[in-house]
Amino acid sequence: MNDRLFPLSFPQRMFWFLDKLEPDTPAYNLSRAFGIEGHLDIDALQEAFRVLLRRHDILRTCFFESDGELCQCVRDDVAIDLVRHDLSSLPASNQKSETLAIASEETKRPFDLERPPLSRLRLVRLGPEQYVLILVMHHIITDGWSMSILFKEIGQYYAQLVVGQQPEATELPLRLHTTPKDPASAGWRARSLGLRPPP
Repeated sequence: MNDRLFPLSFPQRMFWFLDKLEPDTPAYNLSRAFGIEGHLDIDALQEAFRVLLRRHDILRTCFFESDGELCQCVRDDVAIDLVRHDLSSLPASNQKSETLAIASEETKRPFDLERPPLSRLRLVRLGPEQYVLILVMHHIITDGWSMSILFKEIGQYYAQLVVGQQPEATELPLRLHTTPKDPASAGWRARSLGLRPPP
């Protein structure tokens, strides 16, 4: 395991303190649902998410406090399970309400900020070639605009995988460990914190 430690940005600190003020709250969970029609290669979809995890440090990040200091830790041993629900046997009139119930249940389930990933995936099967993909993430690692970008990336990786190509996941121009041109950018400045990652 090769964990890396970094200070929190100001918005991340805000979400950390809000989480401590109201533990186990789902108030800062964000969710998106994406309809899929046509043949779906579930193994390729799962691999597309693995590629996404490898490319984006923030999807493998946890947040904790040690000796009075707040820290985010990028971990390399993180995976997201694609949990499946099959509603294809239900009448069409019931499928929408059941899908909404699954999405609502996942959105209301809190995250532990010290245990990544701070995201969850659910795949709902409505028919032989009809699915709904549900993604839930904590606001400390994303926002609505970023979630839309992630969905677009997943689609690109999936399209490459189903034709036998390796996804072209290029290196991000700015990562948590990148030193910014402006050394005063405290939210991105890497510095030795002398902290230990949580167990």
